[in-house]
Amino acid sequence: MARVDCKLHADPRLIAGAAAIAAHIARRAGLGDARARELSSAAAKACEELARALSEQESSRCRIRLSAAEFPDRVGVTIAPASAASESAKSPAVIRQMAERLSEKLQSASSDGLSVEGSGGYLQITLIRNLSAAKRRFVV
Repeated sequence: MARVDCKLHADPRLIAGAAAIAAHIARRAGLGDARARELSSAAAKACEELARALSEQESSRCRIRLSAAEFPDRVGVTIAPASAASESAKSPAVIRQMAERLSEKLQSASSDGLSVEGSGGYLQITLIRNLSAAKRRFVV
């Protein structure tokens, strides 16, 4: 099992690195190249959309936290702001509105599972790719 966690500035050059991390974990878990590229592309789009949504709420350059993990039956990529939203964006209504907009924009890039949650001043996007039964790794 593998896991990669990182924080990065919402710079397009670094977002490409986030996509490479997602692809690496997917390939390591046994997903084929096409499915790994799909997850990588979805992760890049999620990072870009989150950065765009955060920049509308915050004047400073935002940072994104990315966690990509391999599980026995799936690969998961979680993308969130590196810290709680700024004071101006902490209202539940603003966070909920950002989550709804991100969910709509990411539906076309979704993997086997897409979750966009917004509560308590936090926003989190989770992308899932299921492994086929033949490629699942069971931990004893």
